[in-house]
This record gives sequence, structure tokens and C-alpha cells, in this order.
Amino acid sequence: MDWAEVVEPEEVAPAEVVPEEEPVPEAEPVPQIPSLLEPPPLKSFLDPEGDLCLQVGEFPATSFIVCSRTLARTSSFWNVLLSGEFREGKKSRSLDDGSERRTIDLPEDDPRPMALLLNIIHGRFDRVPSYESVMYIWDLYDISVVTDKYDMAHVLRPWAAGWLHSITPKHHLDEGEQLSLREQHCHEQLWIYWELEIIEQTRPSIIKKLLTALSDIIQSLIHKDGGFERSPWNYEGNSLASMLGRGIQSCYSVGLWPLPPAADVQCSVSSLAAKLQTVEDEGGFRRGFSQKLALQKKVDEILNNIPSLLTVERKSRLKSQAKNKMPTVIMRLAATNDRLVMRIDYSGKQTIELAIWFVEMASLPKLISASDESGVLCIYDDDSKPKVKRRSYAREVLDVFLPAGYPHTVTRDYTPYQIYDSLQAFSSTIAGLLSSRAVLQGFGVGDAASSATGAVLLTVLQESTGRLATILFAHRLGQAIEPECKYYRFLADILNDSAMFLDVLSPALPGPAKVLALCMSGVLRALCGVSGTSAKASLSAHFARSSNLAELNAKDGSQETVISLLGMLAGSVFVRFVQGRLAVWLWTVTLVGLHLWTNYQAVRSVQLRTLNKQRATLLYTEFLRSGRVLRPDQVAAKERILHWKAPNIDYARKPPVTGEITTADLQTFRQNQYVIVTGRKGQKIYLKEGATTVSSIEAWLSALDGPRSVVNEEFWKAVASAGWDLETRAMETGPAVRIVVG
Repeated sequence: MDWAEVVEPEEVAPAEVVPEEEPVPEAEPVPQIPSLLEPPPLKSFLDPEGDLCLQVGEFPATSFIVCSRTLARTSSFWNVLLSGEFREGKKSRSLDDGSERRTIDLPEDDPRPMALLLNIIHGRFDRVPSYESVMYIWDLYDISVVTDKYDMAHVLRPWAAGWLHSITPKHHLDEGEQLSLREQHCHEQLWIYWELEIIEQTRPSIIKKLLTALSDIIQSLIHKDGGFERSPWNYEGNSLASMLGRGIQSCYSVGLWPLPPAADVQCSVSSLAAKLQTVEDEGGFRRGFSQKLALQKKVDEILNNIPSLLTVERKSRLKSQAKNKMPTVIMRLAATNDRLVMRIDYSGKQTIELAIWFVEMASLPKLISASDESGVLCIYDDDSKPKVKRRSYAREVLDVFLPAGYPHTVTRDYTPYQIYDSLQAFSSTIAGLLSSRAVLQGFGVGDAASSATGAVLLTVLQESTGRLATILFAHRLGQAIEPECKYYRFLADILNDSAMFLDVLSPALPGPAKVLALCMSGVLRALCGVSGTSAKASLSAHFARSSNLAELNAKDGSQETVISLLGMLAGSVFVRFVQGRLAVWLWTVTLVGLHLWTNYQAVRSVQLRTLNKQRATLLYTEFLRSGRVLRPDQVAAKERILHWKAPNIDYARKPPVTGEITTADLQTFRQNQYVIVTGRKGQKIYLKEGATTVSSIEAWLSALDGPRSVVNEEFWKAVASAGWDLETRAMETGPAVRIVVG
């Protein structure tokens, strides 16, 4: 900062007096401050394939085409801004060359230091001043301001030592005027030293010296006079043992006993010094010797010898300015979180020495960000004020229907599944209104010949058959639903749509056929309820990533409620205009077709991580063919939903009959946790007691591939690395029979 002398304005002569004309002195040219940071061109392609444009500075702004991934890897600030859902990181804009890129405006930043930093992180070292270059203090100050703002100081480490060496006073002592200019910028230099962690590097050595001083005092008490000595009975002072015990006790009370290594000390230098000042040695000192006073003296000596960044030349300049009563720039270091706050004090009467022993400020905590399960909600500046708010009002509304922390608390396939599931629920609701009207007509609503008692009895018959079907279906197929949840999820909608067709058909049928159709539709709906509810529970367990299964089901219910309400509103208008059997049939077929298509897409989008029979077969077949292990998403793309021709292999559902398992079979599989038996209907797998999930999968693959099976430990490691869940059982679809071999 260059200070000019304050010139008092000359008194203006009275108007009637004409002063003699004096030559007007020529104005001295304003000295140009040299700089190694040249202004970059208005458009710089740091990465020709860059996907991000930074508009730096005010009009005309300088455009930097950069790689967003490189920027995110370099700085935690940019990583949060670009990888999250901040508005600033999502704006796209058409540039002058016709391309369209994400664009971030940085009007308050200087393009010159920003260009240097971007050149470094993009590997453009030919555009960066070398290690030996003489760096002007104001250039380095501008650079450090940008690195502090965007958390990028670490990228300067290969150059920092050389550049800092170039601004030390010894290179400029012969040029008094230049030295004077540099000395006026002592506060900039202090900031540079702080930002580049030069001051921080002083802290460990000071901590070590303070702990060594305490250790020396304790050692002197232990070894003084050859060890402890017995005091006479009439001795009024304290013995060395008493002094040592009191000293250790006071050290323990402040957390300094046992003596910690310097690297483990988390408190500040000043805090450690204050703790050492409280160490006592029992008052009545022996022979006039005080270990406490010796320790205090040593601590004061260490603190006073901490190097200051104020040179002798700077102190002399400050004193001369104080004598001339000129405004003196004095910087006081204060702490807000972990930053040094520069305060300028204009005073001509006193000089304050800037002894740097505020190095402890780096260890103080500060508020950086606030987040929930979804990631960062907002980040804070140095004064703990929010800088960027993440969520928009639309997102706040969506959060009512989405699980907390979405999308980070659910799997990737949750979103496409829920979109298609919502669409199918909408069309199903409208089709359901058409079928409900047909059911009411089948019950005789609007028919004078029908009785209420007959309608009630028909309803009871329909409900009864449906509930009996529920019990039977749950008993026979309950264990198969979880391993084949995609199949049963889609089957549930096929059953439901079939029930709708029977409902729509029922008004046109005669009495007995109508009763049979309505009862059959009740059975189909019951099967749909068991199949759909169980399969959805299994899918929800797959989607939940953060032990949030209950919340996931609750939010799924909220989504279905909203979709059903919208569907009923649309269907209420729809059923008023769709009259006549042909129109009802055409619209029912259309809505059911749309319902089944969206449901099929929803199920197809699910990427289950468990291995059932089909997925294990697809995985192993591809491994035998190409030697690569497919990921869950790759297997899901090949998986069939309804029809899959399984090989003639199955797991035993009943205990073996006499002679079914031979001694040769037991001998062949004595080292395995399973036994494979070949019969007339194919191969049957008997799992042994204690068989694991991996063993059940291995048994299926061995039966599939025969004696040439290549299943080994390396294969299972590759399967686990591909993202497959080898802990959840999904191979057996019936009763789990286990055999014990003696």
C-alpha cells in the first residue's frame, strides 16, 4: 500500500489581487507497478474438450474453458459446487463460438491469478512462472486470495518455496526505494505466509520445545542429588519426592501426564503455554529453588524467541512513520474460526510488533457445511454465514414424497422404477373406475328387478372365494416370491387386469355365468394382492440403502395416494363420457395395455444384486463364454421377466427317498456342502446342514456346468467386486431341505 503525503491546500488570494504567474510544475508520472501476471486473452482454452466455462472478472469478462472433473479433483469447494445440485453449477449458456457449456460467473475475481492457478491444475506449466522466478509480493498476494477463496493453496506447493524466497528482504536491501515499497506491504506478506501454511509449519517445533522444557524439569527432580533422599523429621520444607509428586499431579490435571508426543497435541501454542504456567511444585521450595519458576522462565524464553515476520527494516520504518505522525499501517492478528483477520490501525503514536505466535489458530474448528443424507445442504464462509443454498422450492415439495436423502439413500434404479410405477398406477386407477361401474351393474345397481339381499350375498361369495385363494396362494408360492420378485410383481398386474376384464364382461353375462365371473375376478384380485404386496416389499428392501425400509414404504404409500387421487379426478371425468359396451371395451383394452407396458418397463428397470437361478445362469454362461463377470445392470438387461426356460435342475423340496442318494454320490461331493443327484427328471440338489449362500449358488453352477466347473475363490472375488450380494439367499424357491452326512 503506497501512502502519499497529505498536502495542505494553498490559500486562495483575494480576487482583487492578481498574483504573479508561476510556472506550473509538470505532474510526475504515476509509477507502474510491475507484475509477472500478464492479463490472459479474453478466451482461453485450457482444455479444448472442456465442458465448463468460467467467466472471470467484470465486463469484459475473461472466459476460461476448463475440465470440470479436473477442477473438482483439485478443490473440495469446486467438487461440492459441480457435483451437487447447486444452481451455479448447472447453468448452461451458448458461447460466442456456437458451443453450449455449463457456465459459472465469477465477477469478483481477478483473471490474472485465476489464469495461473487454472494453468497449474490443467498441466499448462509452460504458462507458469518457474521456481526461480522473482515473484512480486502483490502478485503472490493476489494469488493467495484466490487460493483461500476456492481452497486451492495446495496446488502452489511445488512453487511456493521459490516464490517466497524471491520476496524476502535480502534481495532488495540495495534498492532503498524498492525496499520501502515492499515494507509497506508487510501485511500482504503475512497473509501470504499464513495462506501457504508457512506459519503453520512453525507450530510443531514450538510444541515440541515446550514439552521438552516440561520433561527436563521433571527429569531434574528425579535425578537431582543422585535420586530421592530421606528428609529429617524436623525438616520444614518439601522434599524432592513431594515436589515431583505435586508436579506430576498438576500435569495430570491439565492433560499433560503421561507426557504426550508433540504430534498428538491438539491444543494451540498459547493454550499449551497456559497449561504449563499452572504446573505447581508444592509451594515451600527446598533450598530456595523453585522448579515452577524455572519452567515459567523457560516457557517465556521459548515464546519470546518465536521468529517474527517483521524485519529490522520494517520496524525502523514504522518508528520513523510514528515520529513523523503519519498514518501507520499496523496489522493485528485476530481469530475468526481458523482465519487470521487483518485489521488496519491508523495510529501515529505507537508501534505494535507483529510477533507471530498465533500459529495455534489453524487448529481451531470452523463450520464448513451442513448436510443430511442427500449430501450438502449449504456451505459456509469464514464468518459461518451460508454461501450457497442448495434446495429450490420445487425440491422442497418433492421431498414430501421422496425418501430422506434422495437420491443417495436409495439405489440408482429407484428413480426409473418409481416413474413407471406412478404412470401404471394412474392408468390402472382410471381402468379400475370403468370396472367398478361394471361390477355395480353386475350387482344389479339400476335394475329394478335386482334385490339388495342378492347383491349382498354375491359380494359375500366374491369376498369368500378371494380370501380362500389368498390362503392357498400364500402357502404354495410364498417362498418363491422374494427370489423371483420381478416376475411376481409383473404377474400381480396381469392378474389384476384380468380381473378388470371379467368385471367389465360380467354385465353382459347371464346369471350363473355372471356369478362365476365375479367370483373369479375376486380370486384373481386376491392373488394379485398376495403377489404384488410381497414382491413390492422385496423390491423396497432392494431399493433401501440406509436402513430406511420403513420410510421407503411410507413414502411409496404417499406417492400412490397422490397418483390415485389424480387418477380418480381424471377418471371421474372419463367415465361420464365413456358410455356403451363397445366404448368401454375399447378404452379398457387401451388403458390395460398402457398399464401393462409401463409396469413391464418398471420391472425391467430394476437391477437386483441377489443371484437367483436365472441371474446366476446368465452370469456364469457369460463368464464361460468371455471370461468376464457381468455387473447387476448388465445381467438385468438380459434377464427375462415372464418366460425363462430353466434347465432341468432344481433344489430338493422333500427329504430323499430310499436309494435316491447313493454312496458314490456322497463320496463324489464329500468336500462340498451339497450333493447333486441325477434322476429321470433332471438333476436335484441336496444342500448339507450349514450350507452358505455361496454354497447354494456353487451347487447350481456345478450342476449347470458339470465336472468342468471353473468355480473357485478368484471367481467369487470377481463376482463380489462386480457388485453382487453373496449374503442374501435367492436360489431356493421352496422349502429349504438340508441333509446331514455322517
